[in-house]
Amino acid sequence: MHEWQRSGLRGRWFTTQLVSNVPLTEAEALAVRDGQENRPPTVAVPAVGEPTCRAVGRSQEKTGAKTPHPPHPLTERGADALAAVSHSERRLRLSGRDIRALAPLAATWFERGATLTDLREALTSGLPDTVHSPAGIARDRLVRKMPDPLPEPVPRPNPLRDCSGGCGRTLRPVADETACRDCRTQRAEADVSGAVSATKRGAAAVRATFVGVRTAAPS
Repeated sequence: MHEWQRSGLRGRWFTTQLVSNVPLTEAEALAVRDGQENRPPTVAVPAVGEPTCRAVGRSQEKTGAKTPHPPHPLTERGADALAAVSHSERRLRLSGRDIRALAPLAATWFERGATLTDLREALTSGLPDTVHSPAGIARDRLVRKMPDPLPEPVPRPNPLRDCSGGCGRTLRPVADETACRDCRTQRAEADVSGAVSATKRGAAAVRATFVGVRTAAPS
């Protein structure tokens, strides 16, 4: 709906209203008002089953912008919230079509932790006395004042467990470790020491073998 107030020849003010069944920009509405369109807008509700056509305005072109798709229950909640605001605020009277189009945006507000009060204040605070395009101003405010996304949830820490190294301590594993740092260090040092000892024993055995071979060789 678009509305204009103008002064007549005798100084009397009169109001002109334009109601359309499709969204119109201010320029398009002025063109219709001034008789530059072939057909005037209509507010008649088409009968069920009858084909309909756009009375005025241009077809909406796809811009490639991503439309949010929150979970379906939140979309229903967004539609209910918009309907409630529309019912209580006469300057933001939205049609059923407007509510369905704006419901995903309102649902994103709830998805980001906003309350119904937050949504209502964002839509109604500081409204001008006359709103020419309720759906347009509602969409602008829903997008421009959109709350920031909620932070990612912090993962819960792993539960405490007893150290498997036998030291009697408890630890909170970061991954899948079962022993505390000290026990893991001692175990690693023992493994290295054992490997060194095994290497030395192997070298000694090799040397002994060579000595035996040399002793048994014929002169």
